[in-house]
Amino acid sequence: MASACHSWISLDIVSWSAAISACEKAGQWLQALSLFRMVQASLSPNSSPNSFTHSAILSSCEKASRWQQASQLLNLQKFSLGRFETLHCNSVLSSCRTSGSWKVALEFLQDLSNLSGLRANSISFNSVLRSLLSDEGLNRWQDGQLLLQRLLAESMQASVITGNTLMSLYDKAKKWSHAQDLLAHQLSFYGLPVDIMACNGALSAFEKGSQWTRAQRQLTCMLKCGPQPEIVTLGGSIAALGAAQLWEHSLLRFGSMSEFRLKANSVTFGAVLNACDRGQSWKAALALVLAARRDTAELGAVEFNSAITACSSSHVTDHALACAREMLIRRIMPDRVTCNALLALYGRAGMWNEAIGLLRQTTLVPGLTLPPLAPDVLSYSAALAACAKGCRPYEAEGLLTTAKSSRIALDLPAISNAVSSFRQASLWQQALGLALAMDSMDAVLLELASGAAEVGGCPTSAVELLHAAASTAHLGIRGASSSC
Repeated sequence: MASACHSWISLDIVSWSAAISACEKAGQWLQALSLFRMVQASLSPNSSPNSFTHSAILSSCEKASRWQQASQLLNLQKFSLGRFETLHCNSVLSSCRTSGSWKVALEFLQDLSNLSGLRANSISFNSVLRSLLSDEGLNRWQDGQLLLQRLLAESMQASVITGNTLMSLYDKAKKWSHAQDLLAHQLSFYGLPVDIMACNGALSAFEKGSQWTRAQRQLTCMLKCGPQPEIVTLGGSIAALGAAQLWEHSLLRFGSMSEFRLKANSVTFGAVLNACDRGQSWKAALALVLAARRDTAELGAVEFNSAITACSSSHVTDHALACAREMLIRRIMPDRVTCNALLALYGRAGMWNEAIGLLRQTTLVPGLTLPPLAPDVLSYSAALAACAKGCRPYEAEGLLTTAKSSRIALDLPAISNAVSSFRQASLWQQALGLALAMDSMDAVLLELASGAAEVGGCPTSAVELLHAAASTAHLGIRGASSSC
């Protein structure tokens, strides 16, 4: 197109519009905008971009969520065409999908009637409804209700998009009772079908509100009356049961998927593995990992982490390490959660050498190397617990030095583990110094440090510890009082 201009080839508005439309379909809004400016510059003073050209450039901005540019282009349309068109106004409304732009959409809808007497249609309202979902900081479900009331008051027909978007707003706001009312009564009242999107949204709202009984009742109703559940539907049901600590029911629901001719995917495997993790059911978790391999389901780090954590919580060291090996054999990159789960396992088992090796990023499990990962306070706390259980005070001292040089502020559990290491080795001075250097102290740390003072025969330090603990308790009481 640019070469055509330099070669003095005359292009009419249809050619320009086709080029802009091609950029719009390719998602190249900047190129489309550049071509539109070239159109304005190339046309004669008596000519201007037509309605089709405006539609193409506005649609390009709409797809890219560039509401600022869309608003400016709409004003240009008024100047060139002498009027606004509802279709173009709807493109501006649909472009308001970024965080915070819902305010622009609401104000624009309010002012729409002032734009050459235009009247909003149902597409306009649906566009504004969808923009409310973009708000990350606040829940705009009440604005959604008001928009629905206004749409009906203006004698417009609500659509499936209207109902499903409102359901998504309730789901996002965790308003399960509103979701239930919309599903059970309002959709039929407005003459709208109860489709799978509405049911999935309601199930998700029930899950977020820990209303697992309602979720299961809704699923049973779908099985009897429709719409037939999809893989997403059953995945939400499994997750709801897991969140309610009903891992056995979650397993049963997972096992019933074949009855609906549905094949488990990574999402459903992840949901049921998470339920097993919550229920510390390591045997079921391992069986699921094997089933995923058999069914060629692609498990990721999150799913393997659930299995490793279930084994770690149940003190099943060999199986947790086997899961980690399987994870690396499948070339799944472990993350910090993986490492912390294994460190917690090493900490409970007193496997200090393995814990330090993992923390220093030498090996994840014997024979397998670990990609670079930044340890956090939980990592150090678990490694210090391993040193405490393995009576390795000097290794604990080295970990404290490394954490300090890495500017990782250790918490009370981590310090308590280090003090325990020193106390067991009768290094009472190091134990007391570490405890007294803390800004706060809990009962566990006080008991460990007092024991170290007793070992060292240092009653003065014991008194200092009591004063420090009393000061911490006093500050805690003052903080609680000031917050009331």
